[in-house]
Amino acid sequence: MPYKARKRVKNGKTAAGFTVLELVLTVSLFALLLSFALPPLTRFAERTSLESTASLLAQCLRLARVEALKRGGCVSIFFGQDFFALYYPDGSTASFSLPQGVAVSYTSFPGQRLFFFPSGVPASGGSVTLESGGNRLRLFITPVTARVRLE
Repeated sequence: MPYKARKRVKNGKTAAGFTVLELVLTVSLFALLLSFALPPLTRFAERTSLESTASLLAQCLRLARVEALKRGGCVSIFFGQDFFALYYPDGSTASFSLPQGVAVSYTSFPGQRLFFFPSGVPASGGSVTLESGGNRLRLFITPVTARVRLE
């Protein structure tokens, strides 16, 4: 038979419920468990945000190559600390902001700009490093094939 906390009240009837001590103990245990679980969850969220940003950047690099082939002109990508922007031959641009906490920490491209020629070949190979909360991901662009690799 399950235990039920019962308290005698007037008229000989009993009332079911929790005592204040039971509630305080339960809330305290929940807070203690949450304090152990919160740091790994925060690191997981930072890592997930970094991976999704790196994936978006890789897709934009591939898009820049395809657009250079399609439009028959140079397409460039500028890497700022908290954004990156695509510049098309007709003067139009597309800018992407990085999520809060994610930053471009290093690029090996001169002037932090990568050019794709009309043939789809990048002006140079190199890498872009994204950083978030001590985690780092690096995107490599090969010089001849314009293959984008994430490490």
